[in-house]
Amino acid sequence: MKSKLYPLLLLTTVLRVTGDAIESIALPWHLLNQTSSLLSVAGYSLASMLPWVIFPPLMGRFLDKTEKKVRLAFLALFIQSFFALTIIKFASNIWAFTF
Repeated sequence: MKSKLYPLLLLTTVLRVTGDAIESIALPWHLLNQTSSLLSVAGYSLASMLPWVIFPPLMGRFLDKTEKKVRLAFLALFIQSFFALTIIKFASNIWAFTF
């Protein structure tokens, strides 16, 4: 590896994937412990996977036409982090996920 950035990229990717795996298990498990409702876990699972089904077909066409893909990727990460912080702020209201 010629660049010092590749090990850093590898480390951040491993940390991100590990965090995503822990989150995909811990959040539904916590929700099930708090609500004892499989329907709320199913609703959470649907809500967390729905953006992966809806947005790629819509945004793929737009991204192919865009010249400044790197700038757009940073904007998408910024918006994603904003929504994640907003959700974390209201995460104590776990009753919102119960049916």
